[in-house]
Amino acid sequence: MGPSSRTPKLCMFCGGDESLGPMNKEHFVPRALWAGKRPPGTITLPAHISCNRAFSDDNDYFRTWLVSQEGTEHSEADKIRNGPVLRMARNRRRQYTRYIQDFAFRPRFTESGIFLGYQGSFAFEYQRIYRVMKNVVKGLFYFLQGRPLLSTTYIGVYDDPNDPHPQTESLVSKMSPWYGFGDTVFGWRHVFCENMEQMACLMCFYQSKLFYAITHDTRKEAKADESLTSGDPRGNSRALGAGLLTPPKPSTGVSH
Repeated sequence: MGPSSRTPKLCMFCGGDESLGPMNKEHFVPRALWAGKRPPGTITLPAHISCNRAFSDDNDYFRTWLVSQEGTEHSEADKIRNGPVLRMARNRRRQYTRYIQDFAFRPRFTESGIFLGYQGSFAFEYQRIYRVMKNVVKGLFYFLQGRPLLSTTYIGVYDDPNDPHPQTESLVSKMSPWYGFGDTVFGWRHVFCENMEQMACLMCFYQSKLFYAITHDTRKEAKADESLTSGDPRGNSRALGAGLLTPPKPSTGVSH
């Protein structure tokens, strides 16, 4: 499974060609998620140097947020916490403080209201997480189809795959098996729709954090298509940031 033999020289982020600036090969899953050497199966795709540079700080922020999530227990996440994140906290205090702004110890309760004590937490910047996840979806589509998503594509991202919109269950049932890069830092399942022009996918990080995403061509106004993106994650309480999940775990060493 993979792109066609003719890989277009189009940026995975903006879809533009080399006339818009110099390009190189970049990872669509942030390299920052690995503390050391990445598995040989990781994928690089064409990208403008300027586009990739623009998302660099978002990728570091996403890493810090991801390994700070409750339940993110993974050997590579431990290396990130005790390596790059700890070094940032010690040596780049201004950047670290900016990432965890609003940090405080807050009361924690069970669903039935039982007080569990105080736990450190911080508010996260939704738009930064959303930008990173959109780029991962763009990269996945490019890798699988050999071309970028249409410029008119809207990408909805949710961290509760159980209830973002009515067609989720049907789409998930048609998805591929779990694929990955040869380890369990990142894995995905996918299914194409709308004549192979659009895609729905599940993405799992560190075998702990699960996201559901679906793309939609905004030019299409039919009700059936509109329902795919009903509930903009920027205004829907069930969307990205709604809660923690216990997702299925991608197997180790699957092919890409």
